[in-house]
Amino acid sequence: MLRGNAAQRFSTYMTLRANPQRAAIPGIRTTLRQPVNVLQLLVAWAGCRERVIVVVAYASGQPSRWPLLTFCMGEIMDLFDLSGKTAVVTGGSRGIGLMIARGLLEAGARVYISSRKADACAAAERELTQYGEVVAVPADLSAEAECLRLADEIGQREHALNVLVNNAGATWGAPIEEFPATAWDKVVDLNLKAPFLLTQAFLPLLEAGGTHEDPARVINIGSIDGLRVPPFPTYAYSASKAGLHHLTRVLARELGPRRITVNAVAPGPFESKMMAATLKTFGDAIADAAPLKRIGRPDDMAGVAIFLASRAGAYVTGAVIPVDGGIGTTV
Repeated sequence: MLRGNAAQRFSTYMTLRANPQRAAIPGIRTTLRQPVNVLQLLVAWAGCRERVIVVVAYASGQPSRWPLLTFCMGEIMDLFDLSGKTAVVTGGSRGIGLMIARGLLEAGARVYISSRKADACAAAERELTQYGEVVAVPADLSAEAECLRLADEIGQREHALNVLVNNAGATWGAPIEEFPATAWDKVVDLNLKAPFLLTQAFLPLLEAGGTHEDPARVINIGSIDGLRVPPFPTYAYSASKAGLHHLTRVLARELGPRRITVNAVAPGPFESKMMAATLKTFGDAIADAAPLKRIGRPDDMAGVAIFLASRAGAYVTGAVIPVDGGIGTTV
């Protein structure tokens, strides 16, 4: 806390301005700068993006230069704005994919969702339409031909792609003596090979959508089971997710010079079809084991996806971000 002469010498600038593209309040369209004493400063936050308050401060009685720091709420909100962006979310008809698709839509993006079942795609499209412009394109991404078809179909509709979320995945659990080779192939093909093939297939659209200041984004959905030894016999799942995390880093170095960032999210337990049986049996124990004492919520997943997809995450690449309430990161 500043007291006495120190407080008197501490000056601020207060700027009230409007975002010219969103201004809706008459008379608030220009920038006003006025030096005030910190003891006189009373900031009334308008609580909307049209009115923005910037507070700046430095220890000088004579505000003869620009402040050291500017803080503009409207600009900060714009960091997470996806208006005008186009995104593809695989496995977007349910679970984590649906959470991400909704979040991107609410942030302003146009979103294509894809999953294997056409009826599930159609149902998700109907559910998500209230949040923004969404198109469902069914595809079985365990097959290379379907990965190529999805990219081609979206390429016929869009000249560029800003965000690719590789979320489609599968799991399989069985004792080691009984774990079938077919299950191994199914899980690894969808969880590890398909993200690579989709990134490869969408590369021309991603390059068209990225710039030096605002790269295109690839977001791979991994798992905390790729960061730790899982408690269940899901050998192919944990191996494929660990592989996806490392593939993320490899692609980040490869594609960075081509104006594409590549990051991964490693979710913990969230409500999804994949986790349904586990949560039904062990949900209370899993939540209790988390330092935050709960499982993930849809806005937890939407938040990290919006961060990585928006200007806020433009300088992040090669990262694997756990979103798990501390379950896998504090052991």
